[in-house]
Amino acid sequence: MRSTRILNNRLCTYWIGALVLTVACGFAALTAPGQTAEKAHSKARTDAVLTVRPGAATATADPQHKAPETPSKSMPFPALPEKIGCYRTVDHKWVEVACASEKEKAMHAGIVPSSANSISSTSHAGPMIGTLGPPYHWHPTQVQETFDWGSITVSQPNPTMGSELDTLANDANAFSIQVNPFFFDCTDCKAGYPYPKSQPGDNSWVQFVYTQFGPAASAGTMNSNLCVWEFDEEVQYLTGGTSGGYNNCINPSMTDSVLPLDGPGAPTGQAEVVGYIQCPSSGTGQCTLYAIAHLPWSPSSDWWMVNAPDQQGLNGQWINVSGGLYGVGNGSVAKFSNTSLQTTVEAYTCYTNPTPTSVGGPGACAAPPPFEIWDIYFRLTAVPWTVTPSDETNNLTPQTPTFTCGYYDCVMSYLSQ
Repeated sequence: MRSTRILNNRLCTYWIGALVLTVACGFAALTAPGQTAEKAHSKARTDAVLTVRPGAATATADPQHKAPETPSKSMPFPALPEKIGCYRTVDHKWVEVACASEKEKAMHAGIVPSSANSISSTSHAGPMIGTLGPPYHWHPTQVQETFDWGSITVSQPNPTMGSELDTLANDANAFSIQVNPFFFDCTDCKAGYPYPKSQPGDNSWVQFVYTQFGPAASAGTMNSNLCVWEFDEEVQYLTGGTSGGYNNCINPSMTDSVLPLDGPGAPTGQAEVVGYIQCPSSGTGQCTLYAIAHLPWSPSSDWWMVNAPDQQGLNGQWINVSGGLYGVGNGSVAKFSNTSLQTTVEAYTCYTNPTPTSVGGPGACAAPPPFEIWDIYFRLTAVPWTVTPSDETNNLTPQTPTFTCGYYDCVMSYLSQ
């Protein structure tokens, strides 16, 4: 599924395959031929959302681009269940488990997202549009691709030789892995929905995050959780934080022992946290947000997953993917010693939804045929945005990243020492 948003505000004509449609411009979503209109409620914006760091070059499709071998590529997860809940894989099948209770979720607050080390979709030239009849006012457009998938993959060369300490509570092996979309206007908000004080267009944000709260622990503890967080920032401000937030979480540590991040007993290998949007194949109805994670610290399952309804309308507005391995929360720092950290950020604008009987999980859309003129309007153009986080972070210094893009995806990878 995929969406392109038009960045202008007039009466316009759209070519969609062989169809010609005249509508009010500004809040329209184009769908490429052969794709379903699963983001029909996308909202266009004319204001700048992010300021890209000076000197960052826009990347377009690179014929040599190849997605890295992250866990989601080497061991794809099964087709995602639509039912809202919490799951783990057993024999490559999703098995539903208990979600965190309201009391357990209330023990851990959401983490404010930063836009550090991110991939940002940029606008580019779109189709000529105008009116069908006199006076035939035609003009070019600017379009912008939006993301369906964002993921953070991290690894250390030899974690048993290193150490990590979170500065929030001076806890060893406490950390978070965050996948952060940037702030966006709530297109699905109405007066009194999804919260009593909500209004249309409220400033909102979503986060997909895994958090581990301390040293190794046996099963049956609340030592780790994987969550989808959704916030209406305006309601949060008006109520002093007592309303305006929703989350759904799974506690891997309730059913699995938790291994340390660093030091004796720390596992090797990659960890990956994925944020993903899946919408009904009919093109109508509410979309679903998924937080999916491969966690070497909870090794009894290849994948853990929790989902939640897309109440704020992230679908069609996700234009920035950021994150990494940081402190637990409240601006804390993950302080490493005697180690380095490899981080890979991935962002996709087009991912196919498998059927419940298909093999493997969601997969990247195939590149279009050569010289397909229509598809030039739907190729992702993006820039890397690398700054020091203003909230949670770590004490390592990121080196110059590599950054490449395919037709529908971009990858940024960097070493921190």
